[in-house]
Amino acid sequence: MIILLCGIYAIIAFVQGAMLIRKKYWREFWICSVLLVVAFMLNLMQVLNVKIPSPMVGVHYIVNDVLQLNY
Repeated sequence: MIILLCGIYAIIAFVQGAMLIRKKYWREFWICSVLLVVAFMLNLMQVLNVKIPSPMVGVHYIVNDVLQLNY
């Protein structure tokens, strides 16, 4: 399953990267690369059965403790 995941992301990176580099969209290339790496890491952790924390915990901390917006 890991090999399949790597293969799919390699194909996506090659197709998207080649298109963006050919058109010289450097900012878009880097943004797409960062998002692709983040998505790959999350999917890899999911395949390896690593517990991925909920982003709601961080949002709850920011809203209640940092901004002090208790509802």
